[in-house]
Amino acid sequence: MIGRGLHRIRLRQISWSFVGLSLLLFGCASAKNTAEQDAVWDAANLCERVHTGYRVDQVYPDGRYHVWATTNATTFQPFYECMSKELAAQKRVKLTNAPSRDLIYRAHFIAVAPASGYLAEAPTRVDTFKVDNPVTFYLNLNQSGRVLQAKFKWYGPDGKLVSQQDRVLRDPANSTHPRVWFTQILPSAQVQATGSWGMELFINDEQIDRYKFTVTQ
Repeated sequence: MIGRGLHRIRLRQISWSFVGLSLLLFGCASAKNTAEQDAVWDAANLCERVHTGYRVDQVYPDGRYHVWATTNATTFQPFYECMSKELAAQKRVKLTNAPSRDLIYRAHFIAVAPASGYLAEAPTRVDTFKVDNPVTFYLNLNQSGRVLQAKFKWYGPDGKLVSQQDRVLRDPANSTHPRVWFTQILPSAQVQATGSWGMELFINDEQIDRYKFTVTQ
């Protein structure tokens, strides 16, 4: 009787050990880093060697991270700048051979082309324009270090091609920002018909999308 009782206990212990091991393995699998986390940790490994007084101790799944100073640092700015630069460089490498569609960050029509330079916020989207007024398209791209051949094909309400504009898109020199923006304008002289218009965007002969807008009196 004693022997049977011990046998049952051992089996139960083995069974619970197997369940515990399964849960442990499942927990490890579910805790795998996101791509954003891996990118931040890689950047942190480099920046911590350059700026030895700082340490990243936590990275969230969306790429946000927590950094603390190991010395009496008066500012975190040098470390943040290093992280931004390294993360932008990583993204640029990944986008080197990516499909053109993956380079698009934002693309929509806007009322007026903004002054050149850094934009804190994207211009407000609009979809309606007046006859005999220019139409402005806003394009925000992830920087990739590539020279892009873009085509903008504008179609009137009758479906006929009104204008095709070709241009080369390049990243600005010595930029540390991860994205760059452009505007493309259909001149007012070519906006003469009311109705539903369309503009097809091609980058390196890949059609990205067809963007619709309306022209009214």
